[in-house]
Amino acid sequence: MLATMGVPPAVLPLQSPRHMQQLPSPHIVHGARQLEEDQIEKLSTGGGDHIELPPAAPSELQRLDLVRTDLLEVHRALLEAERIRFERVRGRIANNSAFLQLVIGDPWFDWLRPMAQLVLLIDERVSDKKQVLGSAEAKALLERGRALLKADAEGDAFQRLYYQALQTSPALAVLTRQVAARHAE
Repeated sequence: MLATMGVPPAVLPLQSPRHMQQLPSPHIVHGARQLEEDQIEKLSTGGGDHIELPPAAPSELQRLDLVRTDLLEVHRALLEAERIRFERVRGRIANNSAFLQLVIGDPWFDWLRPMAQLVLLIDERVSDKKQVLGSAEAKALLERGRALLKADAEGDAFQRLYYQALQTSPALAVLTRQVAARHAE
């Protein structure tokens, strides 16, 4: 019944009594997405000829590339897990093109955008030859990427929804454990 009201199962309570708190409604997730977009904007150093000194070291760029790769891999697995949940509630998706349109436009998938946006920002900043990626910005991007790779039942809206997805997808759980091992500090 809630699915027909436009509320994806990702905002339904978890099954365990300990986690019976309701996850955020789509408008709260949308607000979190706006906050995320604002945070991403702050990570970008903006326009102009400003060059941050010192530039990112090769080791920082290498760690950033690893986080980017892991973000893409986890994002792909999260998309697949959400597709399965979506199809259980709303019926089969006709093809990959229809799925892409849903990912872009359906509020069900909004919570996954911060991951994709961060990958795009990393790509943009690393490839920008006019405005060299500085060490501080590389560290901030790396920190944000690592935060997005952590599922947490008590965390922000993204982390809670990620945690819930882990409960329904063993493959995602295994991948998340592998990624966490690569980023253990």
